[in-house]
Amino acid sequence: MRAFFFFVLFYPSLLFSQEFEAASYIQSKIGQVQDTILAHWTLDSMQHQISIEEEAGLSISAYQLKKAPDESFVVFHFIGEGCGAYCNPFYTSIVAFKNKEHAWHKVVELDLFEMEIDSIVVM
Repeated sequence: MRAFFFFVLFYPSLLFSQEFEAASYIQSKIGQVQDTILAHWTLDSMQHQISIEEEAGLSISAYQLKKAPDESFVVFHFIGEGCGAYCNPFYTSIVAFKNKEHAWHKVVELDLFEMEIDSIVVM
């Protein structure tokens, strides 16, 4: 019993150890609210998760929302900065694909885009 109180008193973050999953959050909300609102909510939740984890050198500051011209997919692109000895940008991308009936069916988190996305062009 004493060990339990030790963990609760000295490691309160263990009580709130559920990590925010941006891809599953977007999967659960997409199509119910506008994409820009969903991207803003996700950014706020990611910033809150970083503050809970007390990551002093990390910050997520912005997002980009890019849609394919035929709206077959949407890219939620989050931009952050990690600082240690030097500060470097990092990017997290979540891609939501539509099926033929334009119902959302697949959301995937990708780290393919190591830069800001200017535009999506159909070739």
